[in-house]
Amino acid sequence: MKNNNILAKIRIQHTQGAVIASFTDFEIFKEISLKENKEFNNWEIGVNDKIGIEGKEYTVKSIFTIIHNETVKNSGQYGMSAVVVDERNEYNFEIVYYVE
Repeated sequence: MKNNNILAKIRIQHTQGAVIASFTDFEIFKEISLKENKEFNNWEIGVNDKIGIEGKEYTVKSIFTIIHNETVKNSGQYGMSAVVVDERNEYNFEIVYYVE
């Protein structure tokens, strides 16, 4: 059965190339320090915003979106998937935040 839903993966990557974190689980993603919009009861991440991960603060320099042709298994065997800190959920949509 073909999945028509957006299955997102969030990747936090340093502008020099190192992947800091990668998330497919919403509850784990909410644990990083994000800018809260109390008026709309949500969190936001944009260019020049500060985010905190494991006690370190980073500034978002750019944002990149990848839309995959098919769902990716997220096995963790190769490349970027190896740094996933939560369950290895499948994804078909990736948002990459480049930080310094």
